[in-house]
Amino acid sequence: MKALQLSGRSTERVSGADGTSALQRRVATAAIAGALVVLALVAGLCYQGVLRQQERLRAIVQAHDALVQLQEASAAHRRARGAWEAYASAGDPSSLAQFEAAVRETGARMAQLEVAIDGAEQRVRLLSLDRLMQDDLAGLRAGARAGSGPASDEERASALRLAGIGELLTALADAERERLRRNQTEAEAAAASLQTLIVAGFGICLLVLILALMYLDRTARAHRAIQRRVMDLNRALEKRAEALQAINKELEDFSYSVSHDLRAPVRAISSFAHILEEEYGAALDAEGRRLLGVVRGNAERMGRLIDDLLAFSRVGRQALHREPVDMKALVEEVIAAFRADSRDTLRARFEVGDLPQAFGDAALLRQVWANLIDNALKYSGKAEQPVIRIFGGVQDDGWAAYTIEDNGVGFDMRYAGKLFEVFQRLHQGQEFPGTGVGLAIVKRIVDRHGGRVRAEGAPNQGARFSFLLPLDADGNEA
Repeated sequence: MKALQLSGRSTERVSGADGTSALQRRVATAAIAGALVVLALVAGLCYQGVLRQQERLRAIVQAHDALVQLQEASAAHRRARGAWEAYASAGDPSSLAQFEAAVRETGARMAQLEVAIDGAEQRVRLLSLDRLMQDDLAGLRAGARAGSGPASDEERASALRLAGIGELLTALADAERERLRRNQTEAEAAAASLQTLIVAGFGICLLVLILALMYLDRTARAHRAIQRRVMDLNRALEKRAEALQAINKELEDFSYSVSHDLRAPVRAISSFAHILEEEYGAALDAEGRRLLGVVRGNAERMGRLIDDLLAFSRVGRQALHREPVDMKALVEEVIAAFRADSRDTLRARFEVGDLPQAFGDAALLRQVWANLIDNALKYSGKAEQPVIRIFGGVQDDGWAAYTIEDNGVGFDMRYAGKLFEVFQRLHQGQEFPGTGVGLAIVKRIVDRHGGRVRAEGAPNQGARFSFLLPLDADGNEA
């Protein structure tokens, strides 16, 4: 019993440790999952930040290109004016060719500015600048054809156009420089934030992963220590089980030996009492003959008790030979044997229903039915019409159930636990003879088949005994 209690406490400790270990694994797994989520979030934010940074870099390049194109357009316009003035004063054809080349370059630069310039206000300025430059170059050609003097209206108009061109160039350049500065500032701040996000995010993830791995490693070490402890406990329990088995075997051997050795003197007492009654009964008075009957009765009861003890001992020592058993045929065979032994004195009516096939030792199961039917016959014998019903069925959880019920004297359910113990009886021996071993044999046989047995009843309302057997061949021997 101490070994069994130790086993229970050890099992509770191991179960608790397993529960703690499972909780630790869930915590570590949750930490790793959280780190991966944070890692994915950081990666997504970094990707979006990189895309926005690329847009800022394109804006910076665009603004820088716009400034370059503005400078180049202004320089081409100035070259065109200088070449035209040289052509107008000297009439050199090469100066005219330079003028035309500068005009084309000015147009090309303005076209490139349309691509680089961004914003509605800047485009309006660029359109005004392009118109003024075209008007200015067209005015130069017109002034040369008219041959106007230095103080002509065309010169005043040209001066106004040059002033407007300068103002527009300055406004365009200032706006693009502001755009360049703003984008550069945003790009630098975004780069710093992106760097901080990457370092902080990946640092946190790395820290969480390291802590989780350390936690898992510690949990694994603790689990290995628990496994070693469980193995040690199992070995200790195996040794205790072996010791208990040895003790049980010694007790069974002792019981068998004592019971076997007691049979001879008990038989001698019964035999000599019988001889004394036959040869000297006439010499005894009524009290003497009564006392002699008591001696013979107790000797016979002692003999039956010894036989039952030997049977109980053999049940524990006998090997199981499992095979399919037709339980209905087995029950009918046992009932037929009772009818043959009792001849015309058996008044009970048997009602046998369908019984599922069992898998077990046929000889031992026959003993089970013999003891249960004998018990039912004994305790229902005083009924006006003894009725014994035997039926069974298959349960959904893989068990075959067998039940026998009678309409006898029944018993108080408060003492149902004693029914299957050796020498425990709930009725007086004068009313119902017996040794109190039959139901203990039933329980032991059912236990060895890996089954369960139970009893139900009420005083003067009959009794019901049921037992369960596994449907397959995997029932463990108790």
